[in-house]
Amino acid sequence: MNATRSITTPALASRVRRRLARERQLLRRCSPWSEQHATLGTYYIVAAYSHDVLARHVNVEQLARDLGVLPENVVVEDDYPHTDGEVPSATLEDER
Repeated sequence: MNATRSITTPALASRVRRRLARERQLLRRCSPWSEQHATLGTYYIVAAYSHDVLARHVNVEQLARDLGVLPENVVVEDDYPHTDGEVPSATLEDER
């Protein structure tokens, strides 16, 4: 029997980072509020020593499957299920 398991995107990104480190590459995350987000995407890959950008707009799930760190019976669950993947934003009213 092949039960389906789940993993969050940050946990999956950690798996990918460990695998890419063998190839002297780094998986980086760009904040959605950064000026560079449109250019780099949420995740991008850089060379470890030169910091040259090697890949932009990386699909972490697909990369993980290509690298063999995400088995077929594991699904990636939404990090913020109450917001359809968007990071919840705080307002002044929330802080009161």
